[in-house]
Amino acid sequence: VKSVYSIARNIGFSPRLHCCEFRLEDPCPVEDEYEKYMHSHPLAYSLLREEGKRRRQLNKEGAKQMNHPPYENSWFNTLAVWEGRAVGHVLVPWCIVVGHAILYTLMQELVLENNERWQHVTKNELGSWETFFGVALNATLSLLLVFRLNRAAARWWLARQSFGVLMAKARNLMCGLVLAKHNPAARDDAIRWLAAYAICTMEFLRGCPKMHDDLFAGVLSSSEKAQVERMSHPPLYVGHQIRHSISRVYAVTADTPLSLAMSYSQQEAILVNEWVGLLDQCGAMERIKATPLPIVSVS
Repeated sequence: VKSVYSIARNIGFSPRLHCCEFRLEDPCPVEDEYEKYMHSHPLAYSLLREEGKRRRQLNKEGAKQMNHPPYENSWFNTLAVWEGRAVGHVLVPWCIVVGHAILYTLMQELVLENNERWQHVTKNELGSWETFFGVALNATLSLLLVFRLNRAAARWWLARQSFGVLMAKARNLMCGLVLAKHNPAARDDAIRWLAAYAICTMEFLRGCPKMHDDLFAGVLSSSEKAQVERMSHPPLYVGHQIRHSISRVYAVTADTPLSLAMSYSQQEAILVNEWVGLLDQCGAMERIKATPLPIVSVS
C-alpha cells in the first residue's frame, strides 16, 4: 500500500520511476513529465501527483511517534520523556503512599519512642513488624508489577504484529490485483480502496473523529471520502468496497469461456483469502484496544 512507485511500475508505468527522487515541497512532481500517462494510467498518475500531500500529512500526524527517543538511547534521555508514563493516574496514589510512610516514621520517632505507654514495645519488635510488612508488600507488589509489565508488553507486541500482518496482507492483495489487466477500471478501484483501508484503520484505531483530506489525496474523491467519514466503522465499509471491486475484476458472465471462468474463480478465491486477513487483523487490534488491563494490575 505504501509502495506507490511499485504500484505504478507493476501496472505498466515507466520504469524510470524507480530512479526518480521527489521532494516534499514540490507541489506536483510528476505533472509535467508524466502528464501523457494521465489517461492511460490514471491511478498511477493520481497517486504520484498527490504523493507530496499525503506524505506531509502522514508525517505531521506521526511526528509524535517518529520524534520519540528510540529505546537504544541513553537512560537519561528516556528518563526525561513524560509522555506515556500515566503520571496523572499515578500521582494521587503515590502521594498517599509517601504521605503514609512519612506519617508512620514521624509517629515512630516522635511519639512511640517518647511515650511511656509504649515503652514495653522495644525497637526489635518494631523492626520485626516493619520487616514483615515490608516483605509481604514488596512480594505482592513485585508479582503485580511483573504481571502488569508482561501483559503490557504482550499487548504492545500483539498490536504491532497485527498491523504488520495487515500490511503484509495488503501488499499480497495488491500484487495479485495488478496482474488483472483485463479489467483495469475495477482493478484500479480495488487498489484505491486498498490504500484507503490502511489509512482508515490507522485513523479509526487512533479514535480520530475526522480524517484530513490530504490523507486521501489522489486515492479517494471528495464524495467517497465524505461517505467513508459518515460510517460508524470506516474500515469495515472500505473493506466491503474492496470486496465488491474484486468481484467486479473477476466477474464471470455467460459468455466467459469455461477455462477462463475457472481461472478467474481461483484467482478471486486467493485474493478474497487475503482480504479476509485484512478484516481479521483490524478486528484483532480493536479487541486489544477495547480490552483494558485487569483492575488488580492498575489499582
